[in-house]
Amino acid sequence: MKKSILEKILQINNMFKGFRVKRRSILLVLVCPIFLTGCYNSVELQDLAIVSVIGVDKHPESDEYEVSLQIVNPAIVTASEGVGGGDRLPVTVFTGNGKTFLDAIQRSIHKIPGQIFLGHVQIFVFSEELARQGIEDLLDFIRRDVEMRMTSRILIAKGHPAKVIVQTIQAIELLPAKAIGDKLKFSEKLMSTKIMNDAKNVIKDIKSKGKEAMISGVSVEGDVEKGFGKSNYDKTEMSATIIIDDLALFKEDKLQTWVEGDYSRAFLQLINEMQNTIVVLDSNEEKEVLTVEILFSKVTIKPKVEEENPVFYLEVLQNGLIGDVECSDLDLNKKEDIAKLEKQLSERTKGEIIKAIDQAQQVRTDVFGFGKAFHLEYPKEWKKFEGNWGDVFKDCKVEVRVESNIRRTGMIF
Repeated sequence: MKKSILEKILQINNMFKGFRVKRRSILLVLVCPIFLTGCYNSVELQDLAIVSVIGVDKHPESDEYEVSLQIVNPAIVTASEGVGGGDRLPVTVFTGNGKTFLDAIQRSIHKIPGQIFLGHVQIFVFSEELARQGIEDLLDFIRRDVEMRMTSRILIAKGHPAKVIVQTIQAIELLPAKAIGDKLKFSEKLMSTKIMNDAKNVIKDIKSKGKEAMISGVSVEGDVEKGFGKSNYDKTEMSATIIIDDLALFKEDKLQTWVEGDYSRAFLQLINEMQNTIVVLDSNEEKEVLTVEILFSKVTIKPKVEEENPVFYLEVLQNGLIGDVECSDLDLNKKEDIAKLEKQLSERTKGEIIKAIDQAQQVRTDVFGFGKAFHLEYPKEWKKFEGNWGDVFKDCKVEVRVESNIRRTGMIF
């Protein structure tokens, strides 16, 4: 009896041992594929044609798109010799024509020694001609393509085809895409005269109600043809330089007008994108000047309804410091002299803002988001104006009040 019980216990124990072994085997079979699998569509780095900048024009002899792809030469970029070493350029530009944006890209494939990769596109440059006709179809491709980044910057070529911008080589920075991106970033950060708009924000502004898009322009200054080769950075002074130039105002997806010069900073100030800028003031009748550096700015939009029409009251607060002084009769230790400068700065800012609003109203494009602010404050009343907001915006009354404070005079003794 005891023997039979013992035999059964041993049988059960052996059964569980077998189960444990079987379970371990099953787990091993399930885990191993995780470390053994590969990517069926993997491509070696040297077989990729990495696109960094894309320019889009209308073909001069047809109604097709002409796409220029700036492709990185990885052998040059990774070399330690830098820009000046070797005979090859860090990028090569290939073009293709097609009825659609994607068709033009696909038609350039037979020219390119590698598989096109769009996941590292940093800059899109659209020609002014295309921008005036409408860029929604181009943006739609960027939004749909799985490789595209919505953080890619959008620029409008001014004075030259987009192809020229893509072909121009820059000094100091090895990759032209990074050179353009850095110029755009520091133009916005240090001067606040340009806006660093990416694809996501441009699409959002074009689709939104009560807020239109603004996009920075880009152009080439100097001898354009010399900018296409190594000779452009073989000298201490470049023959051709890419510059971030002016602001393009859009209505829906079409370019309406350009904002030129220092007045573009008022547009950025009105959407609270002004980070830092300088204002040169005449300090006396002899036209001696001083520079004020604006370090802080905030604009508050207060919409009202008066006589059944939208009215906007803008309150502008800005703080700055004295950057340099080139006048003899100004005493920065006197409060009355500082107050005089603050008043002059406020008047200058108010004048620029009024001019900016007037320019936008002339082309019926609300790039400041007045309509959006009105919609949030008066949702019921907004329904009456939503359908023809551009025409309503053109005749809107806008009152501007500016408060300027000079916090530091820069005096060191």
